[in-house]
Amino acid sequence: ALPDWVRARGLAIYLTVFSGVMSLGSLGWGTVAAQTSVPVALLVAAAGILVAIPVTLWARLGGLAQDHSPAHHWPEPGAAPEDQPASIWIAYDVPAEHREAFLALMQDQRRSRRAHGAYGWVLRQDASRPTRLIESWHEVSWLAHLRHHDRVSVTEKALQDEIRALLSNAPEIHHTIAPGKA
Repeated sequence: ALPDWVRARGLAIYLTVFSGVMSLGSLGWGTVAAQTSVPVALLVAAAGILVAIPVTLWARLGGLAQDHSPAHHWPEPGAAPEDQPASIWIAYDVPAEHREAFLALMQDQRRSRRAHGAYGWVLRQDASRPTRLIESWHEVSWLAHLRHHDRVSVTEKALQDEIRALLSNAPEIHHTIAPGKA
């Protein structure tokens, strides 16, 4: 359920948690067996499994229906020093009748941006133009932002298409970096 670029990290976290829980479980069941007996510990474990079955029936792994393959629909930004921190802001002109739907979709957009390493994400309204909303966020480096361009999935593109359908015109996109030495 993870995109290719983060699948190895997800598996590493899964294995780390699995190993830690296995160690803690061994300690816990060893303590139960020492305080009672091995047959009692095994019966308690079996009862726990029977109780857990109905609980796990409703638990489903999310994200399986999403298409995590890269969409490659963003235009290539200009060249910049790869180690410079990057800030991106996008101005959206949203008609009043679409504002609530836009705000709801932007919460999904926020989660998407943060999943790609963005920080400091914020959505603000232009004080002089009430229909203009400005999304901004930061990325650790220009190189990280370029990688973000390569990682945007087909599912995320569909979300961005939904957002663009609510706009009165194309969004205005700006990339900024810290000034280099003169």
